[in-house]
Order: sequence, then C-alpha cells, then structure tokens
Amino acid sequence: MKEIRKEVKIRNTRIEFPLDNVPLEVKGITLVKDGMVLLPDAPIERGVRHIKEIIDHNGILVFLINSK
Repeated sequence: MKEIRKEVKIRNTRIEFPLDNVPLEVKGITLVKDGMVLLPDAPIERGVRHIKEIIDHNGILVFLINSK
C-alpha cells in the first residue's frame, strides 16, 4: 500500500478511504430484526447511488455490524 487518503471525491460521491486508488467504504449497520441484520437500515436514494459508484470503481465495501 502506497497511500491512504480520506474523503476523496470520485464522480458524484465522496469515498471514505481510497487505498491506492481503490475505493474503500465502511458502512455501519444497526438494524436487527428477528436476529437478522438488515441493510440498508435507512434506505435513501443518495446511499444507493453511493454504493453503485463504489461498485462501478471495483471498490471494497466493509459492513460494520453494531448489534447486541
């Protein structure tokens, strides 16, 4: 790994951490229903567009599950 930056704009969205030009995004998930973690826990149009941008750039999505 050569470089870690944060909050870098790619097309129409900001990426949390581009690692050597590969987008890395961490998504926190808090919605649990009947013992199952659900995503998106807060569906919004901007969030869907954001995830599609990461996929389009062969990025990495990390899901951080916050449940008890």
